[in-house]
Amino acid sequence: VGPKAARAVVQRAGTEPVLLALLGKLEYEALRSLPALQQPGRPIGVLLRDPEAVEQLNLIDTVLPGRRRVGVVTSPQADVLLRELTAAALAWPGRHPGRSGRPWAIASAEAPDANSLTAALQSVLPACDALLVLPDAIGSNPASALALLQAAAAANQPVFATSDAMVRAGALAALVPPTAQLAEQAHELAMRLKRAPPGPPVVEAPKRLAVRTNPHVAQRLG
Repeated sequence: VGPKAARAVVQRAGTEPVLLALLGKLEYEALRSLPALQQPGRPIGVLLRDPEAVEQLNLIDTVLPGRRRVGVVTSPQADVLLRELTAAALAWPGRHPGRSGRPWAIASAEAPDANSLTAALQSVLPACDALLVLPDAIGSNPASALALLQAAAAANQPVFATSDAMVRAGALAALVPPTAQLAEQAHELAMRLKRAPPGPPVVEAPKRLAVRTNPHVAQRLG
């Protein structure tokens, strides 16, 4: 469970199946270059804790129908998250033919440090209908997340996130995998790994997600 345990276990010799649970997407990306994952000699499963980008777009479209301009401020290490979000936006019309409407527009800016966060937000907020907080170094840093929420509130922009804490702090809504459902999914994946041959890691995002909302923020935004 977690990135430190994952790194320690996959580098340990052995042939027994291994399930790496509750990794963030960026945490898994940091492990992918390990030889034990490049050429695994055992069945390996990876259960991520972050929802897929398409689910995030689905939430925004459900809460704010027709609003298709999404703003993101990312850390330099979050390129993979931004690429996934862009790909999900491009694939949206084919996956949701009855809800296609206008195409998604992703406005993004990079904030390599705390001093550049304000400038990045100033460039993104005027170009979006909603701000999406990605699970990267900015979204997981309390000070940066609070600065982001305050800037969005001043601009009267809704914020979508991936944690209960962000919703309590002022985000409008978030997709959160319930712990019990993650445990069930981990069990199901572990049972499959017991029968699987060695090969590329089987990576799964949370299959069941709960929507958390902040009614006070919703009321303020109208």
